[in-house]
Amino acid sequence: MTSNGLMKIQKTQAATNDDVVQRSFHNFQSENPHFKVPIRSWNLAKLGLTIPLEYARAYLEGKHKQKIFIIGSGDEKRCYKLTLYVYLHNCHKVKAEIFGRSEMRKFYRDNNLKLGDGCVFELLDPQNNIYKFTIFRAPCLVKH
Repeated sequence: MTSNGLMKIQKTQAATNDDVVQRSFHNFQSENPHFKVPIRSWNLAKLGLTIPLEYARAYLEGKHKQKIFIIGSGDEKRCYKLTLYVYLHNCHKVKAEIFGRSEMRKFYRDNNLKLGDGCVFELLDPQNNIYKFTIFRAPCLVKH
């Protein structure tokens, strides 16, 4: 086979693998309440995560400035203590975010998060705001 033909096969296999990862991220299901965050440039620059409003309205009402604990789902059970910022009744901008400058930087670095990766956060303990995170690696999760 020519090198050109081999390159086409490799590109097709890579695209297929990316599609599988992307579908896995978007089709993720759990018995636990959860939300999904594709990592975008804003997340990496501002060291924060935006929580989808429908999730925030259902599970984060009254939790403004409370601590949130996120733990890894892999072999290394890393734990990160961050802060919730929930503005569901703000007349200027309704939003919910997770911040914690040094701890968020550590979360991104420890887990080697890059632009296009996807994270799923599953609520394990609503009383103590404990979430398990799962990372989906794919260069094409962010659509242009």
